Amino acid sequence: MSRHSLEHKVRRTSGYEEACSVLGETKVFMFSTPHSGPAGKCVESLKPHLEADDVLIDCGNEHWENTERRQRDLDPKGVHYIGYDVSGGYQRAGAGPSMSPGGSVEGLAGVMPFLRSIAATDSQGQPCANPDMMFMVAASGLPILHPPGEVRQRTAEEVTLLFVDVLNDLVSDLPQHAFAAFILGALDINTNGDKKAPHLGQQVKPQKLSISSSRDEFIEALQGATYFCFLACFAQGLDLIRQKDKDKDWKLDYRKILQLWRGGCIIKAEHITDLLDNMYARADHDPDDILGNEEIGRELSANFQATKKVVLRAMEADLFVPPISQTLEYYKYETSTHLPTQFMEAQLDYFGSHMFERKDDPMRGVEKGEHHYEWKPAKGSSDK
Repeated sequence: MSRHSLEHKVRRTSGYEEACSVLGETKVFMFSTPHSGPAGKCVESLKPHLEADDVLIDCGNEHWENTERRQRDLDPKGVHYIGYDVSGGYQRAGAGPSMSPGGSVEGLAGVMPFLRSIAATDSQGQPCANPDMMFMVAASGLPILHPPGEVRQRTAEEVTLLFVDVLNDLVSDLPQHAFAAFILGALDINTNGDKKAPHLGQQVKPQKLSISSSRDEFIEALQGATYFCFLACFAQGLDLIRQKDKDKDWKLDYRKILQLWRGGCIIKAEHITDLLDNMYARADHDPDDILGNEEIGRELSANFQATKKVVLRAMEADLFVPPISQTLEYYKYETSTHLPTQFMEAQLDYFGSHMFERKDDPMRGVEKGEHHYEWKPAKGSSDK
């Protein structure tokens, strides 16, 4: 359909009031403006002229808390506000992006056919647009990764006490936010990469990479490390979403979320999404710990040695690779039963007699232990 054949459907109006008056009943507004201020001003200006069942679709990838606040504000009027995260950038503008709308069931029901029609499709012809998501934490973190090609190009060119062992580690079992080491490491590069510290003296400069094996073998290890990091990043991102899902009782459909990363998105990853989809399809899968599922653990384990090899060579050459190295530490942390946090148990008991549990004690959860060790005899001021 040519542009000219649609011109008769376009009408210029003088403001929000006139625009709402000419649209009639059940108005749908779709807009993409900068976050926060401009988007908020647009919504506030429209609000006096909206009626029940009108729909606002904000395509500006707004912060999820702003989206929820506007949904609560418009809900008494019966107006549906849909937060609509769009991924794919300008390259997907003409071919269809990956889309993640979030809002009320009623509001989404009428617009989803249209939204699916303009979204990207995967290799099976399915649209990469699905509802039931209030926000996408992973969609903000997953695209942050050093492109494997850049790393590969650089490579081609440069080619305490023993007693602590018996303590049961309860410190790391305390309630906490989901651990997202890869996302944190990648974010740190983006936020601190331009900062300089001349007062520290001579700068650390990357050296020529020393490869003990053949170039092809190292590139193969680098590919394994890249896959290791991508898969771990998906696991961490999904754990973040799961944590917020439980906090907010959203009851998300994770198989539909995976559809967003099959086509049109900046991070098209059908192999990983297939792997995760098969995991979620199992009735006995663990939704709270992605890494704890056999399919994911097996893949990461198979690429652990390759990732360690890459990190060791990178460290020797003073290369800055926190997304890879922190992901390796994350894997070691998540799969180890002997952690430095056991020493924290000893410190708590030493400084404040907080008691501890031994590894051979029955598991009782995160509670005060039954044992105390006199690490150092207590002395008064008169003791010599």
